[in-house]
Amino acid sequence: MDYDYNSEFKDFIEVNIPSKFAITPINTYRNCPKQYFYDKILKLKVCSGNKDDMSYGSALHLAFEETIKKVMNERKYLTNEEALEVFNSKLKTLEITNPEGAKKSAGVNVFGAGVNKGVSETNAKCFYDDFKALVNPKDIEPGAVYEKSPKTLDSTPTGKYRIYAEVPLDVKVNIDGKQVCLTGYVDRLDKNPDGTYTIYDYKTKENCEDIPPSDNYFYQMAFYKYVLEKQYGITVTKTCFILPIEKNGRHYMDTYYKMITKKQNYGGVEYTCTNYEFSVEEIMNAIKNILNGQFDEAEKPNCSYCGYKYLCKDRKLL
Repeated sequence: MDYDYNSEFKDFIEVNIPSKFAITPINTYRNCPKQYFYDKILKLKVCSGNKDDMSYGSALHLAFEETIKKVMNERKYLTNEEALEVFNSKLKTLEITNPEGAKKSAGVNVFGAGVNKGVSETNAKCFYDDFKALVNPKDIEPGAVYEKSPKTLDSTPTGKYRIYAEVPLDVKVNIDGKQVCLTGYVDRLDKNPDGTYTIYDYKTKENCEDIPPSDNYFYQMAFYKYVLEKQYGITVTKTCFILPIEKNGRHYMDTYYKMITKKQNYGGVEYTCTNYEFSVEEIMNAIKNILNGQFDEAEKPNCSYCGYKYLCKDRKLL
């Protein structure tokens, strides 16, 4: 009797289907189930991604977290020079091929090092100046201090702001009769004066004008909103991407507040509930399909930057 390889392979797949889900792997599945299968089920390792970009982003995230900690505890932000020093110190601990180039890029593009020479005061302002301007230290709740990984979040209106960084996500939900955990971290979460919340997500290498309506970023925001509201019992009324943009020689912060829309709007537009609900439904359907072992080919796969593209000859699973 021949050995039943198909049955063994099916058992292997079932054993490796996760019980915890973060938004990045979910988006991988949405874009290409086969890529998810190779990465998360078979756990095949390939050379993909840009480690320099990842290290650059990690160092910037730490600088932003430290300045939030500073303003919550002392009611003043890190200076541009202090924030840049946090960035440079963190970068020394990370794997990166061109550390000096990264330091120069962050110094000029984000923290404004050297931009004051020969330009007006208005044009001299940079991304980090705009970041600090999101909330005036005078408008922070009296007595509030920085909380690392808060266990609870309050929705009582105070007429003031409270700022959180790296907020953990961890909530259990039932999908198709199976209990799974939705996990992750939110870069920045602001409690607004009216008791509602705004999610901020940092995109350190992108231009907001290039974000298409169905992009992964919007599903990421829908995931964050859904989990935060379910886990903490709060109401998220806005989401915002924070991106460094260069225009007319000035590096400044651009924000994009809407989640899924055919027309991009800037300036704090509130959610369109139908779009949010659609995004959550798509996310839950992706998890359901993963749990049921559905890893069929994508209808229109984008294989250009996929590390597994050479395993997908004729787009057949293995």
